[in-house]
Amino acid sequence: MTRGMDNRMIFLTRFDGNEFVVNSDLILTIERIPDTVITLTTGDRLMVRESVEEVVDRAMSYRQRVLQGPGVRADSHDISEGLVASAVASRGSGPTKTGRGGT
Repeated sequence: MTRGMDNRMIFLTRFDGNEFVVNSDLILTIERIPDTVITLTTGDRLMVRESVEEVVDRAMSYRQRVLQGPGVRADSHDISEGLVASAVASRGSGPTKTGRGGT
């Protein structure tokens, strides 16, 4: 699963080991009964492997990134993706009539 979505969602794990993402803005409650159960504003309930504290930490980190504004990277994976994209873009489309690269 691509990690580039980290600025919009939080990654969680179902009990079968499958990873999925949730828009943390949709979380209504997080309960420990005894496993962690997340209730969304849609009424859906999700049981996850992560502890209540982990889910809260991830939701808080997401919220901090949103409040910091554009250009904030979620993790090192996103940073490396950004560097690769920047390097590709800086190469341009080759020399032009003026002898400089770009379009």
